[in-house]
Amino acid sequence: MSVKSFNNVISKGGPRFPVEKNRYNLYVSFTCPFAQRAAIVRQLKGLEEYLPLVHTHYSLDSKGWRFPTKEELSSVPEGDITLGTVEPNYGLERISELYFKANPNYEGRWTVPALWDKKEETLVNNESGEMVRFFNTEFNDFLPEDYKHVDVYPKELQLQVELFNEQFGDAVGKAFFKTSFAQNKEDFEAGYKALLEELKKVDKYLEERQEKGLFFAIASQLTEADIKLFTSVVRLGRSYYNDYGAQRFSLAKDYPNLHKWFLNLYKIPAFKDTTDFVQLTKSAESRSGKTVSEKFESVLDLA
Repeated sequence: MSVKSFNNVISKGGPRFPVEKNRYNLYVSFTCPFAQRAAIVRQLKGLEEYLPLVHTHYSLDSKGWRFPTKEELSSVPEGDITLGTVEPNYGLERISELYFKANPNYEGRWTVPALWDKKEETLVNNESGEMVRFFNTEFNDFLPEDYKHVDVYPKELQLQVELFNEQFGDAVGKAFFKTSFAQNKEDFEAGYKALLEELKKVDKYLEERQEKGLFFAIASQLTEADIKLFTSVVRLGRSYYNDYGAQRFSLAKDYPNLHKWFLNLYKIPAFKDTTDFVQLTKSAESRSGKTVSEKFESVLDLA
């Protein structure tokens, strides 16, 4: 039977995919915003022992994500994930092989994040939005108090989170992708204009909140809304890698409230640890064939 996605969940006492250590792997690339979202929540919830990471190479081509070769890894220090990690379970060369191992008739895209069950030898889930939700709740009974009480999608704030995502998170994300992967100058300029307009809207929204002493997107706590927007904003440097003459901007000068919000999140280990500007730069260069002297992260004004 053919499938186009995997949408199961790990759950407490689940009949097929229960919470267990040493059973699952989370396949990611820190260059992918969707994979980063899952990785952020994994770390916020303290799930490292339950969901060890496997990193693909930063490059993405028509055959999908690949894993680094042993020869490539010999050129970097042990433990350096810039080029990714060896596929630990089967010695695979590409993430697509994992999908076909799960289902030889798979017809969807070979995406990350991808959550693998070593016991059943199948993919549990490959939808970041779904992973974020069950990472947030289904491991709680097995976690120390500090992690158990982390809740990025609290019931009382869910409607606000969804509204923010619709008004801002999705809008910024769509404009970012349109800009980053434009095939001609006309599409790029339209996407870039939309991106700047959406950033202006978010900045205004955050200004009103910060005047009240609130530095997260929703209420006074970190939520899924912050995570989703962060993974687009941290990639704004991607717009440098084109031949269409994008006007440079400064997050601190042009969008000061968004900049304050960004720095507030970036100091949190789960956000900083899953952000790799070297990988982001190399990924942008490999896709565009363009090298720029300006650092990928310069637009973010981290200093």
